[in-house]
Amino acid sequence: RGPNLDCKLCREQKMNREAEFGNVNYYDLPFEIAGSPITGCRGELFFSHEEMVKFDSLAEDWESKFVVFWLMSNTSFHKHYPFWGAVAERFCESHTDALVYSLGDKSSISLEVKHPQIVPTSGKWDMRTAMGLIQFADLVIGGESGLMNAAACYDVAKVVLLSHSNRHNLTEHWMNTTVIEPKVGCFPCHELHETKESCPLVRVVTNRPKIDNGWPVCMGSLDPD
Repeated sequence: RGPNLDCKLCREQKMNREAEFGNVNYYDLPFEIAGSPITGCRGELFFSHEEMVKFDSLAEDWESKFVVFWLMSNTSFHKHYPFWGAVAERFCESHTDALVYSLGDKSSISLEVKHPQIVPTSGKWDMRTAMGLIQFADLVIGGESGLMNAAACYDVAKVVLLSHSNRHNLTEHWMNTTVIEPKVGCFPCHELHETKESCPLVRVVTNRPKIDNGWPVCMGSLDPD
């Protein structure tokens, strides 16, 4: 299913998109369109006093823990990482002081895993609460999502699993950021996939049969080992 990576037309389309979008930085482009010479900016977030009191209360027990936020929700299926649970479990086994919070909306509930050090929050925290609590985490991991862009507002350590963007597009101005780039021919595709028909798929094997049938090759190619 999905386009053939060996197709000459597919390769040409990818090359055309790379030529058009490869050197575009998502943060610099709005300033350029507005006629401003400003470059190199990151986003900023602002919260009320009441919100900060709430965030402090929720995070008050984290000081003795290494807190990881794994961001599961994304705007498109090709940004989800199917092996996140296996990686999180192995990390917890090696770091007994760690707490991994899995963040997502209600659609991510089926991707949750059970582990004493993994705290499922899918569908429980609203967007502003999640964005506000990120600043208290020690590490944030996830794909190209709104919450990852929120994390970019802070100096918190970040690991970004790129899918349709390259590092210049998204993370060039971010601080304390490690990017993981899929080693597949279609990356970066510079394309938002609304259906699986436009995205090359690969079969993955996990302990959750619901997601084993077909997964975007960019995410499925990132070996959890």
